[in-house]
Amino acid sequence: ESALDDCDLVIDAAPGGQGYTNKKNLYEPKNVMAIYQGGETTMGDKAVSDLLFNSRANYDLSSGKRHVMQGSCNVTGMGRILEPLRTKFGDNISRFDVTLVRRWADIEQTDKQVKDTIEMTEKPHHGDDVKTYFGKDSPLFVRAIKVPSRQMHLHIMDIRFKDKSPKPSEIHEIFQNEFGVATLWTAKGTKDVRDFASTMGFNFTDTNMIHIHANMTV
Repeated sequence: ESALDDCDLVIDAAPGGQGYTNKKNLYEPKNVMAIYQGGETTMGDKAVSDLLFNSRANYDLSSGKRHVMQGSCNVTGMGRILEPLRTKFGDNISRFDVTLVRRWADIEQTDKQVKDTIEMTEKPHHGDDVKTYFGKDSPLFVRAIKVPSRQMHLHIMDIRFKDKSPKPSEIHEIFQNEFGVATLWTAKGTKDVRDFASTMGFNFTDTNMIHIHANMTV
């Protein structure tokens, strides 16, 4: 706690829910700024902030904030892909349907057992979280399942257009210059990406980027 006396900013990586307690008991009394991870919330009595940050969607709004929540990996990933599409096609998009296929545990979470089951998630928080920066009336619909794997999350996105849909090549072109987004052509599965990241020396055998599997774009 005494370390906070010399801090300008804390990156709070406490277990989900503990960040709010830390805010009230530690950061606010010492007038210390903090960034919280995706296990917290920006809604209700336990909100750590009124801003759920996404670098692609609301970067400028974080300026001047003393407490900000960084969305979970799935929430962040959706924003990094959907926001460029909204920017390009605007009102021509009528609906986003996203199926989240979530891994059971990270590779490094060796103490966490991966159960032999596919678990359905009722009313996943991810859609509501994204709508905090897209707008509550955004036509975004999210379903989620958790599968017995440690090999990354996978998003299946169905984008519906009011008029003629763009060609796959037009979609891929949007992401050519997007930071943190890689378009892949030969990876047949998430393990291929992990193995490549390992041979390239990336930390945690992960590229730390969003991957678009180009051959699946139709």
